[in-house]
Amino acid sequence: MRQPLILSIYPGIDLLGRAFEEERYSIVRGPDPLWGGDIRRFHVPTGVFEGVIGGPPCQYWTRLMFLNKQAGHKNGEPLDWVVNEYVRVVEEAQPLWFLMEEVVYAPMPLVPGYHDYDVVLRDNEVGGVQPRERRFTFGTRDYRMLNVVGWEKVGEGVDHTVLSDGRAVPVRIGGSGKEKRTILGGHGPVGRPGGKRLGGPLPHNNGREMPGQSAIGRADLGSMCEAQGLPRDFTDAMPFTRHGKQLVIGNGVSMALGRAVAKAVRRAFP
Repeated sequence: MRQPLILSIYPGIDLLGRAFEEERYSIVRGPDPLWGGDIRRFHVPTGVFEGVIGGPPCQYWTRLMFLNKQAGHKNGEPLDWVVNEYVRVVEEAQPLWFLMEEVVYAPMPLVPGYHDYDVVLRDNEVGGVQPRERRFTFGTRDYRMLNVVGWEKVGEGVDHTVLSDGRAVPVRIGGSGKEKRTILGGHGPVGRPGGKRLGGPLPHNNGREMPGQSAIGRADLGSMCEAQGLPRDFTDAMPFTRHGKQLVIGNGVSMALGRAVAKAVRRAFP
């Protein structure tokens, strides 16, 4: 299998890039404020990268804006330009495809010469344990689609059903033949499918994110990492405060979602 070169912008700790690396893509990471970088000073050569991935900071378009009008602002200025910078980098790079991850209400990246296809996915639809929604916009020149197969990487004891939009969604089946409850479904003890309990409690919220924050952001670090599909000790060597570690993990794309979309991109461009 070939190993294409991919540019990851707004990477943070780049969990999305990590998932693409597992799918045998080579990742080049652009600047990020986490390391003192500024994408507005970043330029790339044309025709070097097969694809561009990334998730611009999304606080400006989250439900947190209804509670705090300064959410998504820096030094009092709104960060509503970040998607435009994403578009600029894609225009410079002229890749075969691009993939942008965002919250549901963020604007789509309209790049001249490319046709966008977007899909909204939940982590627990593709083998994860969270109900968090993310929108993935896939842009190509020839109308290719991002066909995510929902039951990939779910594991044993899983059947699937197909929704009206063609997505295959996992249905976890227990010994009684009934669907098992999910980690944030608001019922019973917190645990993974199959009964493995996470290391710390996550609050019950009846399967929905609370306004302005997600349940993962209020868990202990080990449980946050596990909920994102990472080892419990993933943050141990990071040179951040505890709060900083919570932010970078909570802002990342879960490994289940990352793997699902990376496989879908590979299917689109084999």
